[in-house]
Amino acid sequence: GHRAKFELSGREYDTLCSYLEDVTIDRQSICDVMAFALDHSECAVDISSTIVRSFHVGDSRESKRVHRHVPAMAYVARLFVVSDILHNSSAPLKNASLYRTQFEETLPDIMDTLNAVGHAIVGRMSFNAMRDKVLSVLHAWGQWSLFPPPYLIGLNATFLQKSREVEEDMDVVCAAMDADTLALNDERLKRKCRHAGLVAAGSKHDMYRRLYMLKKFTSSILAYNGAAVIAMAGKNCVAIASDTRLGVQGQTIATDFQKVFRLNDKTFLGLAGLATDVQSVSQLLRFKLNMYKMREEREIKAKTLSALISNLMYEKRFGPWFVEPLVAGLTEDNQPFLSSMDCLGCEMFTKDYVCAGTMEEALHGMCESLFRPDMEPEDLFETISQCLLSACNRDALAGWGGVVHILYEMSRSRNHWVHLARVIHRTPQGVTTKVLKTRKD
Repeated sequence: GHRAKFELSGREYDTLCSYLEDVTIDRQSICDVMAFALDHSECAVDISSTIVRSFHVGDSRESKRVHRHVPAMAYVARLFVVSDILHNSSAPLKNASLYRTQFEETLPDIMDTLNAVGHAIVGRMSFNAMRDKVLSVLHAWGQWSLFPPPYLIGLNATFLQKSREVEEDMDVVCAAMDADTLALNDERLKRKCRHAGLVAAGSKHDMYRRLYMLKKFTSSILAYNGAAVIAMAGKNCVAIASDTRLGVQGQTIATDFQKVFRLNDKTFLGLAGLATDVQSVSQLLRFKLNMYKMREEREIKAKTLSALISNLMYEKRFGPWFVEPLVAGLTEDNQPFLSSMDCLGCEMFTKDYVCAGTMEEALHGMCESLFRPDMEPEDLFETISQCLLSACNRDALAGWGGVVHILYEMSRSRNHWVHLARVIHRTPQGVTTKVLKTRKD
């Protein structure tokens, strides 16, 4: 028989369950489920509840282990279904907007399930494939402005949290909480967790632990993937160097991750921070620089680029890019230009060196010890290499080799300079790129 008003009929419910059971990450398969959901949008509450149940939300973590026979990519496919429905929830259909409201309440539970599924995967490549797909969905939601940035950060933290075989000591957790949070009653504490993108269930101690986990995640998100980037000025030359490690905290994922980007003949950009944001910011800047070159019919200057990046970072201040940019280049008269900024785009200019990353203190210490003004390109390479390698040897989150780029002015004899004294815009001879080998542990 039929279910209640605004609920699916028995046949429609069976059809939806069949769709969810068989859905794959194939585009057409996901589209079929999304189309069914929108065609029956008057039953949005019932459909969203059924989709959420397909993630086994509400089961204990022990119960979720029983469902290991369900492939991890089946869960990812169901997340793609949720994403497609959310993307089309603004369609002019009855109750379609309810999908966003319903899923917003349950997405933390879905991310918690995906976290448990991820930790149950044995192979590293399979785990990485699943993690990348889930993170790409979360990134897309940020691009679409579906949810507030703090909520999305909480979803990221819930999905990426470590396995909770050993729980945090409650004395440590409570010491990290502010007095206002500790004074909240159960209902307000659940609301705080829900708005922060965290699971709002369990005891007060469970919710305190989740808030503590989020606090640790947001305070260390710039160091989550590990990085060491440094730029240094010389005599009519500039150098920028970075390590090549990509990690997930202590786990090394790749040893050839690019953190320094050549934007034109006279400018380099270094990005230290969250790896996904490093790639997003670099690609966005490529697009903006191509538009600038098309409109202005010239290459962008290093100082102008620094201002452009500062504005780009400030635009996202309420949901910032988790990167620290460094700009290194030569001015029109081939003088070194260095700038750095924080996540909000606050610029800092210097004439000697700038650094960013997980071992910023060690980098600063080595630079203070080894830096000398007006170094020639060869000396500059040796100095910046020693600074990078010494700092990385003291940091478990950065290393596995390094790359140094040296941008320098054309070298000429005195007679040649007299001959070319009337030249206004000199161009650099080129860029020398050298690869450093370091410890592999």
